[in-house]
Amino acid sequence: YSDFLRPNESGMDCFKRSVFEATKTTAFDIVFRGSVHWSHFRQSEKSFFAQIFVAQINPNRVERENTRGENRWLTVEEVLRGDVPLWDGDRYLLPVVFDNVPTPFHGVMPYEHGLPQNWFYARA
Repeated sequence: YSDFLRPNESGMDCFKRSVFEATKTTAFDIVFRGSVHWSHFRQSEKSFFAQIFVAQINPNRVERENTRGENRWLTVEEVLRGDVPLWDGDRYLLPVVFDNVPTPFHGVMPYEHGLPQNWFYARA
């Protein structure tokens, strides 16, 4: 889930709130995976910066419907295969999010005309 930070909210607080608002359940075993900077995202001059977390959620306690649509649970393999609609840049980003390297990554993905032009990252 993604959301914008509210005043006096950390990235972790934002993640927890966003998950709760969408699922009505609490995420646990939260792990910070890294950060990414998207420049000129959505064909604009705006840049977006995100902190990426992964977590566990009990799917049996999740409300199926929310204001953003239907919650659907997939395996990591299904997501990486592209069995669901993804942003163009996700095919570069998601393998790093779900790899087994414990060190957080810090990446940059410049966009031009609504498409990713490059993807590079380093581990801290």
